[in-house]
Amino acid sequence: SSLSGGTVDAMQGSAAELPSDATPPAGVAVSRTPGSGWEQIVFNLRDHFVHDRALRLAILTVVNRQALLAHAAGPDAGGVLLDNRFFLTQQPGYRDDVTPVHLGSGNLAAAETILQSAGYKGIGHVLFAPSVHPVPPLMMRYPDHDSTDRQAAALVASEARQLGLTVTVAPVGRGLPAAIWLQHEQGSAFPA
Repeated sequence: SSLSGGTVDAMQGSAAELPSDATPPAGVAVSRTPGSGWEQIVFNLRDHFVHDRALRLAILTVVNRQALLAHAAGPDAGGVLLDNRFFLTQQPGYRDDVTPVHLGSGNLAAAETILQSAGYKGIGHVLFAPSVHPVPPLMMRYPDHDSTDRQAAALVASEARQLGLTVTVAPVGRGLPAAIWLQHEQGSAFPA
């Protein structure tokens, strides 16, 4: 294989996930260096319920990014939350696009306010859309080979429950996007 032949300079997963005290295969050097990465929630905007901006903002507000980071990277990993999708804090052009709007703050009161302002009812119990229809259960999918994404999806589902949402967590097969997808259960699996 390329790994044992020494032709791989970097990789994510498998060898990179060896426990720090594990011995790598003969002829393979494994080193760990700090780097940046991100996790994301991808919303199916073709889904009638998930298409509503207020619902998406409320979900993204009630989710606690710090808890997700601690969960994904481990409590002692020293990860830093990035507040801009394109620039690190020390780069020209950086600005905090997240904190001013409470995204990922875990702020239940702010999430409830977003829903109330948009006309949602039953917040915290059974959520009703402004159209007076109950918001049906949502489906959150994650790559079936990624236990970190599975656990992150379960955490998001738990936090969304505070708003009166039911979120079912289920895997998708290999070869599909490495992101967590959120949609109404009867919605199409992925946007066309």
